[in-house]
Amino acid sequence: MATKLGAIPDAIKAERSEDLAVRLAAKETLTRLGVVNPLPMKGIRILSIDGGGMKGVIALEVLRRMEAESGKRIHEVID
Repeated sequence: MATKLGAIPDAIKAERSEDLAVRLAAKETLTRLGVVNPLPMKGIRILSIDGGGMKGVIALEVLRRMEAESGKRIHEVID
């Protein structure tokens, strides 16, 4: 719903605000919507998964989507 309402472009614009509180709120909003900035440099990629049951199913789905988006197997993406 938030993406249909244009929340992501608005939050990206708000990240450039001079008001620190607005910038922090915009960053939190983008993070909650799944928008993350790439790291500025290559680094170690560590994967940590916690939980079982339903949490485990969700973690597996996240890994599956990571593979689908990257076009690589998860062991090729994570160090």
